[in-house]
Amino acid sequence: MDKIVLSYHDSLLRESDLRLLDTGQWLNDKIIGFMFQYFQYEVFSKNFEEISFLDPDLVHLVKMMPDREIPSILESLNLEPKRFIFLPINDNDDAQAGGSHWSLLIFDAEQECFEHFDSSGDYNHTVAVEVAGKFSKVLKSNKLARMETPQQCNGSDCGVYVVKLTEVICKSKLDASSPWQPSLITNDFIANERENIRRIILTKAGKL
Repeated sequence: MDKIVLSYHDSLLRESDLRLLDTGQWLNDKIIGFMFQYFQYEVFSKNFEEISFLDPDLVHLVKMMPDREIPSILESLNLEPKRFIFLPINDNDDAQAGGSHWSLLIFDAEQECFEHFDSSGDYNHTVAVEVAGKFSKVLKSNKLARMETPQQCNGSDCGVYVVKLTEVICKSKLDASSPWQPSLITNDFIANERENIRRIILTKAGKL
């Protein structure tokens, strides 16, 4: 039986999700979605009105739907006033099956530009262009910049990079005196992040 470990806002994590935090495992949308909600409601709660961390399932839904339906789906999210919008994107082009690579797309309203951070070169560039185009129906810009990003050394850490990049880059955008530096994120830093995420989940679940 795959027992529930944690129910947190719209996130429901099970034991099988927690096992994906073991070394060499590929993070799924459930873990990334939980961390984005954790950022929204706790880490960056003081900036709730100016930042949105979108659920990966929502981003995938928008990517797959016809353009004419997008405004009605996104209207309730009130994205237009946001300074920064963080979107985890995946190379999955199927409505059901999972993909193989995560990367991070950020909409910076001040620059009127999407920024793409990919820990595996340009692997998800085509996906980033597609998602930016979909969200431009509401955000009114599809300009896309490839951003310098620390590179993963294996095939399993892309989701961990997305989580850590989101936290570090968001902090840098909110603090002009602390600009984003790719060198801040090393492979050792990422390896430790898996245990950090596990610790956050177990703490919220009251098991630490």
